[in-house]
Amino acid sequence: MSEADLAQFGFAGYPNDVKNQDEEFRACHYIISDQYPGISLMINYGKLVRIDINTEDWQSFSGAKIGMSETQIDHIYGGAIAADYHPYLGKDGSYLILQSADQKYRMIFETSVAESEDASAPDDGPNPKKKVTGFRAGLTNQVNYIEGCS
Repeated sequence: MSEADLAQFGFAGYPNDVKNQDEEFRACHYIISDQYPGISLMINYGKLVRIDINTEDWQSFSGAKIGMSETQIDHIYGGAIAADYHPYLGKDGSYLILQSADQKYRMIFETSVAESEDASAPDDGPNPKKKVTGFRAGLTNQVNYIEGCS
C-alpha cells in the first residue's frame, strides 16, 4: 500500500517540502495516526513495508498482543515460532520470530522479564515470566531492522 493510500486511514503524509527531497527520508521514515495510537507504519520509498505495535490495545490477527507471556505466544503459534536472544537484553529478553513459508514476511515479538532472576535462554523454551513488550510485522528485511529506520 502506498503512503498516499494510507491517508484515507488518517495516517498523514508529509508535505512536499525539502525534507521529502532528502534521500535518507525517502528511503525510510515512519508515519502515525491519532486514530490508531500505538501503531507506527514504516515507509520505504512511498510504500508500507512494516507495522510496529507499541501498545496492548492492538493484537495480531491470531490474537497475540503486548503483555502476553512467551508461553501464551507459543500456544497461539505452536511450533511455528523460532526463539532467539534479544540483541540488547541477552537472556533477559527474546525475539520470538514467525516467518512466512516463502520467507518474504516476518513477525517479531520482543519479550523481556521484569526481574533478572526470571531470565532464561531462548533454547530453554517459552518462559512464562517473559512478556511481550512490542511486536512488528512486514517484509522480512525491514522487520529485521533492530532500531527502526536508524
